[in-house]
Amino acid sequence: MIHILLSIILLVVHTHLPAQEILVERKLTLQQSVDTALNNRKEVLLAQHEQSLSKERTKEATSFKYPKIDLIFGYSMVDTDRPMVLPPHFGSALIDRKTPGDYYITRVSLWQHIYSGGRYSSNLKLAESNLYRSEMQLRIVTNDITFEVKKAFYRLFAIQQKIDVYNLLISSANELMKGVKQKKPADEIEGQRFIITMERERNVLINEKGKKSLDFLNTLGIELNTSFLLEQKFEPLPEKYDLNSLLGWAFKNRPEPKQIQAQEEIDALSLKLSMTMRHPTVSLGAHYESPGETLNFDRKNWNAMLNMDLPIFDGWASWSRIRQKHIQVEQNKLRRRDVEDSIRLGVRKTYQNYNFWLNEVNTRKSQLEEKAPLLLALNRLDLQSAISSLRLYLMLKLGYIDAVDEHLCSRAGIEHAIGKSLVAESIK
Repeated sequence: MIHILLSIILLVVHTHLPAQEILVERKLTLQQSVDTALNNRKEVLLAQHEQSLSKERTKEATSFKYPKIDLIFGYSMVDTDRPMVLPPHFGSALIDRKTPGDYYITRVSLWQHIYSGGRYSSNLKLAESNLYRSEMQLRIVTNDITFEVKKAFYRLFAIQQKIDVYNLLISSANELMKGVKQKKPADEIEGQRFIITMERERNVLINEKGKKSLDFLNTLGIELNTSFLLEQKFEPLPEKYDLNSLLGWAFKNRPEPKQIQAQEEIDALSLKLSMTMRHPTVSLGAHYESPGETLNFDRKNWNAMLNMDLPIFDGWASWSRIRQKHIQVEQNKLRRRDVEDSIRLGVRKTYQNYNFWLNEVNTRKSQLEEKAPLLLALNRLDLQSAISSLRLYLMLKLGYIDAVDEHLCSRAGIEHAIGKSLVAESIK
């Protein structure tokens, strides 16, 4: 009975406790992080919506190939003593009865453009070029976000690696201090100062990790209170690349030059459209209607019409539009050259940075491996020498982590510069 009462009391207390937010730790690899960002970032969603709009505009532009067909049915109750014409909103119908009563009209009309000097076909090509440009914009956004996520991922992972190193050395220093029973006052002070310094530096890194974690979650476009764990190996990818091959890949895969090229096509089509404004347009139409005081379709009227519209003078506005389009064409040619120069510069800079950090990783790894045996001999050293060895190892290990971080970021920079993923990531 007592157990039952205690269970009821615990249930009541638990029910009235404030609800706590339950956070499930989410495991993220590099590729999962990139995919998450591409699914969540508003920049990608906006670019996708713009692409969808361009597709619909292309469908709209194809409508000139088909005739326009309208069906109008009208009923009017009139009170007049002479014929009257309805307003355009009501079909511009002529009511020819002279006495009050009802009046019906049924009308079918067909209209087809035959010749427009290339105006409508140019509109379709213009819509298709805008669609291609929106596709390139989506690729630009995807490339930028992928690089942004990879860089943030590597930076955050490097901080975690440094924190692990500090935890290991702080533990080793404490064990070392405990293992020396008779310590000189100077050694005691030096040992405590070393431990306190490492703890302070580690705490700064923990704070930095918290801020970088928020930036990382914001880069992924997910909730900032998400608990996550990065699941990757933190190791270099020692691969050699040829500069000329990278430049070739860049001009083949980067979407920016293609987008500029699409803009040039758009400007050329806009110029053509401006010139077609001076050309005549020819249209063919047919019209059938059945008006009357009763809805019996006894009266039938129809007509067919061939219409030609020939522009003669518009105050030289068309000539001004043509000159504007010529200027825009020249502007985009300059922009394309500027983009191409920027791509060449970006590829060369990232290539140089990658090679520097690849060599630096090898150098720092050799230095670290050379001094690693010092950790195994700490117990055979005096306290002062052991602390110096720990301090040296800390410097070398942090330097190696920085080199690997910069190496991986520079590799991601090459991928961003050439618009193409390199060999499949082996960082797991």
